[in-house]
Amino acid sequence: MSANAVIRTPLYKFPSSYARENGELEQYRESRKANAACKDAIEAAVEEKWNGWNLPDDCARDVLQKFGAERVSYVLANTLQYKEDDERFSHKNRDWAKTVPMVDLPDRRMDCIVESHPAKLDFFIAAARKEMEQERKPSIRRQLASKPVQAKQPHKQAKGRDER
Repeated sequence: MSANAVIRTPLYKFPSSYARENGELEQYRESRKANAACKDAIEAAVEEKWNGWNLPDDCARDVLQKFGAERVSYVLANTLQYKEDDERFSHKNRDWAKTVPMVDLPDRRMDCIVESHPAKLDFFIAAARKEMEQERKPSIRRQLASKPVQAKQPHKQAKGRDER
């Protein structure tokens, strides 16, 4: 698989016990592999793009394009939930992480905990969240392009005093 290949494996949203009981262990395992690959990609992006002081605003773009917002959110939130007492993460990022549901037991999510330095990772998380928010908000150009142009209706003139 090339480094830029998009991961199409859907995020498995049930615990391992459900996968086992419903004959979905292969999907579960593939999702876990993709989670681990996403973690590795995040760590690589943080190290490659760190300039000694911070990360560029678009530092998460490639990872988001490759793995999708849902998986990136899951991996980042899993990391923050695991490191919930680490004060080097901003309150905004830690509060956000609490909103992302984790479906498996914590010991089954250890393979997708990002090990980058917390201060660097905090920059990455903020950038990823901002990028995901921008993707959710359609741009004005996209909105205008998607709306059909309607012909203007002629204005009805209000009757003046003389026309009553």
